[in-house]
Amino acid sequence: MMEKNRIFALGVILLFAGVSIAPSINFTIVKASIENDLVEVTTQACGIKGFGNTTVKLTREQYQDLEQYLAGFRARLNQTTTREEAVPIFKEAVVELDKYGLLPKEMSVEQARKLVTSLYQNPNLMIYQKKLLQNHLSAQENYSNFLCLIAGQTDHTTFESMGGVLFNKIEGSTHSFWLYAFSTYLYVFFTLLCWINLLAVVNRINLGYYFYDDYGSYPVQASGWVTTIGLVGVKNFQGNLQGTLPIEGTHWQVSPPVGHASIKYPAAVGFVGIKIGKSSGDLLYGKDFIYIGSALWTEISTTN
Repeated sequence: MMEKNRIFALGVILLFAGVSIAPSINFTIVKASIENDLVEVTTQACGIKGFGNTTVKLTREQYQDLEQYLAGFRARLNQTTTREEAVPIFKEAVVELDKYGLLPKEMSVEQARKLVTSLYQNPNLMIYQKKLLQNHLSAQENYSNFLCLIAGQTDHTTFESMGGVLFNKIEGSTHSFWLYAFSTYLYVFFTLLCWINLLAVVNRINLGYYFYDDYGSYPVQASGWVTTIGLVGVKNFQGNLQGTLPIEGTHWQVSPPVGHASIKYPAAVGFVGIKIGKSSGDLLYGKDFIYIGSALWTEISTTN
């Protein structure tokens, strides 16, 4: 009888232990499931000081809704023919981002609208620059633009500020003298335009990079879409993309034991606006970005 009582007591103890542990296990599983169903994204203001980064977790349904909105946003941009037509679409996009909590910290909707439509730049200097560049603009290829609104969603994309450009090594020259003379002129003049932040003229968007290590080397293109609306009209790019600005890309060296490096392909300089990055993926090269704003000079090509 005593042995039966011991078995019964042990059974009761195990039963209560199971009851107490089961909710904990179930809660952990549910929590993990919820975490896996969230997409963490971080928003950052580029080319302006005084606003912090914002990080939010969206459900996958919310992120898919955002991507669907961006598809419609891009389709509407593709139907525009002038900057004036595109500005209201950019302003509306800011309101949509605000619905998801995706504006930089402490930034109001009105401030974000000014930022992404370059209203912080000097309009009189922009008019003067357009007249000054008129002869050069007529000779531009289909992949260049100036003083433009820019929006895109691409991977293998990196952003650099003055600090990043100075920190990384600049590669040697492979372009002609007149391209460097012209780019130097643009940098000096565009600095006057960026009175909101004089160093914003150096801000870069890089699309793709040239990768090399001890085993070989090869180019890596970005993929996605980019639209620019500026002095050379509306330029749409989709598919495999590469920055082709005639300025040297920065050199990124990863120390051993990894032992690889890359040279970035600049696609835009003087970028001022908002960038939104998913927290998953390769933080250096593979990260997906959504960006909206303005740039002083862009050059992008599509590749096979």
